[in-house]
Amino acid sequence: MGGRSFRIATIGGIPVRADASWIWIALLVTYSLWIRFHALTGGRRGALLVAVFTAACFFGTVLVHELAHAFVARLQGMTVFGITLVVFGGFTSARTEERGPWPAFLVAAAGPLASLGLGIALRSLADGVRGPLIATALNEVGWVSLFMAVFNVLPGLPLDGGRMVQALVWRATGDADRATRVAARAGMAIGALILGLGALRVTRGDIVEGIWIGIIGVFILQNARSSADAVSVAADRKSTRLNSSHGY
Repeated sequence: MGGRSFRIATIGGIPVRADASWIWIALLVTYSLWIRFHALTGGRRGALLVAVFTAACFFGTVLVHELAHAFVARLQGMTVFGITLVVFGGFTSARTEERGPWPAFLVAAAGPLASLGLGIALRSLADGVRGPLIATALNEVGWVSLFMAVFNVLPGLPLDGGRMVQALVWRATGDADRATRVAARAGMAIGALILGLGALRVTRGDIVEGIWIGIIGVFILQNARSSADAVSVAADRKSTRLNSSHGY
């Protein structure tokens, strides 16, 4: 995140952008799917079309997840700036702190709920499709969407589950900064755990999978740490202003 991005669509007045890194992931996913379907079909030409279709469905589920966040935020009267697709999914830029902890909780929960519903729908649709390749594609995308729903409710920032924890702690304590620190520390613990799991897979010979798991762990760890650092910087600035105003 944080790299160059470009607009690819506007949905309901919400700009949708793609980070430059997302292009390479999209190509890699499509190529991997093409290799797999090419093997399943014995080299038929339709494999490439099915791979493109499957990749489009996959990224479509990510977009639906983020649109759920954005539309619920709008229903709660929050300002939504846009959606950006990135390497490991996407993020919705919105002022979720505007309406308090309960609306923020609803916005965070909307994404996993949308992924859950979409995953169930796609797997049900796959059962009724005659073409084996299309059925396989829909079934796999359905499983990915279900995984997104479960993975995103892990209770640590920057995941949706972390934002839900953040909102609950905020509601219980009345302290938004404290809530962010709690959720960020949980996110750092989850990131470290996933990073360790990736390292374990590498030692067992699953090098490629282990590296990908490790990268995800680092991504979560760094973003959780950034959230905690942002709170500390904001608190320091607030303290500086108060000291200055009182002549200390």
